[in-house]
Amino acid sequence: MDDSSHRETVATEIDSALLSRLRELADIEGQSFQALIEEAIGSLLEGRQQGKVRDHVLNAHRESLAQFRPLYEKLAK
Repeated sequence: MDDSSHRETVATEIDSALLSRLRELADIEGQSFQALIEEAIGSLLEGRQQGKVRDHVLNAHRESLAQFRPLYEKLAK
């Protein structure tokens, strides 16, 4: 993300208290405000992606349960 040729400008509204805390954190850590914004967005996207099960995996799980449920129940005992 360090390549400036791939950067875009974004304008949005944000809660003033959150914005103040973020600016304060940037000062404390000696980082740029922009760097913290990018880190926060990256963390959000990564966290949300990790928690999601891909559709084809979920479908395979459902099919497996439908076909082998009695076996799975015996194995669980």
